[in-house]
Amino acid sequence: MSENCGPVRVEARYVAAQGNPSGGNLYDVVDTAFGARAIIGDVHSSPPEAAALAAGIRVVFGELARHEPRLPGLAQRLDSFIATQVEEPGSSFVPASLVQVGAGGESAEVLVCGHTVPLVVRGRDTCPVPVLSVAPVLGLRRSAADWCSHTTFDFTPGDSLLMFTRGAVEATDGLGQVYPFERRAADLSGEDPKVVVDRLEAELVAHCGAAERSEITMMLLQAEEQGFLGYIPDDDERRSCHPSSCAGE
Repeated sequence: MSENCGPVRVEARYVAAQGNPSGGNLYDVVDTAFGARAIIGDVHSSPPEAAALAAGIRVVFGELARHEPRLPGLAQRLDSFIATQVEEPGSSFVPASLVQVGAGGESAEVLVCGHTVPLVVRGRDTCPVPVLSVAPVLGLRRSAADWCSHTTFDFTPGDSLLMFTRGAVEATDGLGQVYPFERRAADLSGEDPKVVVDRLEAELVAHCGAAERSEITMMLLQAEEQGFLGYIPDDDERRSCHPSSCAGE
């Protein structure tokens, strides 16, 4: 998937697990009054339930992202929704990362819930987002109101944010050698976003070969120049830029 969504350019790729085309990975990007909001996650449950819950989360995220003003509030409401979909508490849960790129540019917010920490790509430099704290996974229905918090960081035109599920950093070949995902992402910094995700996808598939492979999702958001994509659309123009649970793609 390649698209523009409000102030960001979006490149996303999904690689299905071998022998299981309907998994629990999900991603979505929505253009809102608060900026572009994105989610990437990995439902932990039995395969049929995982795919169904992933699709439900995407739908609910698309609605909540347009109305909930704070990123922690969005995470809390998603947490409550997921908990209501689970018959036994703790039997299903969702590591996820939420991102907001402000409509005016210059900064972004990230909230990580038991998920891999996204990478910031700035010119030829690549490093993890300086997350202040990693919250627990979604779906455990917390009673406290302050169980999660977000991190704000500089995110100016030309900067990119690479989000990815655990399958990308745990992919191994037949000898058990792990694909160096973060190092290769750093090697590719400065390349066009499409080139980056296409290369990473091809290398991951080649590295795993015939070895067992978990599903993998990557999403790269690049901040665009104000005036090109950094506009605030009318309410009826705001939309889910790519409503996508990855099952069956």
